[in-house]
Amino acid sequence: MLNANDLKSTRFRALLLLLALVLALPAATSCKGSSIDSDKVFAETPSIATVYGAKNSAFSGGCSVAEQGVFYFWYNTMKYFDLDSGNSYVLCHQEGCQHSDRSCGAWYYGHDYATGLAQYGDSIYAFRRNDTSNTFDLVRMSMSDDNHEIIYSMKIGAIAPGEWVLRDIEHVSYSGSRAWFIAWYYYVVDNENGSISYGNIVRQVITGVDLANGSHIELNQLSLDDLSYYTIQFASSDYVVYEKRWDSPTQLSPEDLTANGEYPEFSDDYYWRWNNANPQYSTVLYSIESGEYRIIDEGYLQPYPSEEDVAGWGSRYIIAGDYNGELLVFIPDWQTGGSTVYLYNPNTDETSFLLDIDTGWLMTLANSGMAIEAITRDGSLLFSRNLEDGSISISRYSLETSEVTELFTCPQNNQVRIEGETDNYFIFGRARVYDDFGTPILYSISKDDFYNGNLDAAVKLKL
Repeated sequence: MLNANDLKSTRFRALLLLLALVLALPAATSCKGSSIDSDKVFAETPSIATVYGAKNSAFSGGCSVAEQGVFYFWYNTMKYFDLDSGNSYVLCHQEGCQHSDRSCGAWYYGHDYATGLAQYGDSIYAFRRNDTSNTFDLVRMSMSDDNHEIIYSMKIGAIAPGEWVLRDIEHVSYSGSRAWFIAWYYYVVDNENGSISYGNIVRQVITGVDLANGSHIELNQLSLDDLSYYTIQFASSDYVVYEKRWDSPTQLSPEDLTANGEYPEFSDDYYWRWNNANPQYSTVLYSIESGEYRIIDEGYLQPYPSEEDVAGWGSRYIIAGDYNGELLVFIPDWQTGGSTVYLYNPNTDETSFLLDIDTGWLMTLANSGMAIEAITRDGSLLFSRNLEDGSISISRYSLETSEVTELFTCPQNNQVRIEGETDNYFIFGRARVYDDFGTPILYSISKDDFYNGNLDAAVKLKL
């Protein structure tokens, strides 16, 4: 039998439980989200544009900005934030759907099950993992209903000795009516003790898929003999530019270096190899029309500055967009923190200097993880410079007039990071500013306010 104290304790626990449920209800509702209105009309993206797909992570990832809103991943659902209404929606048209299992077209199982979400042309695209067919599928989604069309499928493969297993799809962009991406593969090794292992041998394949007919091309081959690392720098309707890098370690042993008095602190072979890898690179331009490959730059990667060990190796030649048929080239100096920017004409092989940025970098406007876009729709470059007082200045360079205008300064630990743009707005976040879930907080601001340094006019997006 319950006594008075037990009854009070039971009531108290019940009240606490009720309070917890009430507090959790808004969070649960926001995680599921409302289905998108089937009557929503989306502005079509121009086919000449390069659109970068949203990335995914354990909770949420990068976003892809379209003219009227933002596409992004959020807790196992694909979502859209509408800039006009200020509301966010799950990309599902089923009335009453809970968006919690495979019956929902916008739901996916885990953070590595979907990527590359974006609007391109008059459709929405994404890569999704399908455990039933054991494939990664490139899916075209209708904007008005739940009709999903599989354009292209890639077999994941079996975990068996001597087999390649498709691990992931990364760095997705859409241009020239194609999807371009990096496919990551593991090689399964048969060990001497009878066990198998995979993950130590990893390769990448640059792949392009025709969005109209599902045909595909691969710009490099999957091979155990090719130890290179591949990244896409830029893809347009005319060209794909990618970087191939590989290690070329010095032949001297760690003992030889120590005997010669060089790098005596690196007696361990691993650290010696890292600091003496001397990685080389070649920047390759692939012509979509002719199918020809051409090396437009090559050399050695530059080490990041470090007090002792080499912190990393930086690219020396980065393509960051195209302007009137010429490619924008960004040359970072990893030792000084400065950079040089110029235009490269792939038809004449000629270059034209634009500007030097002392202790500063170009600001990116969109990216797929590695490939970046740095030219605004109005033909400007935005760049940052580190100032002596520890702050950062943001400036604008006009590609038409070559005029440089300083816009505003901001603290180094709260720097503006642009995620995308529309005709009239920038979508941006702040360095090291996150919500309670660890997701970067995004804002929209008119380009007029941004160019005039009026950041107080920015509006927080309620994703």
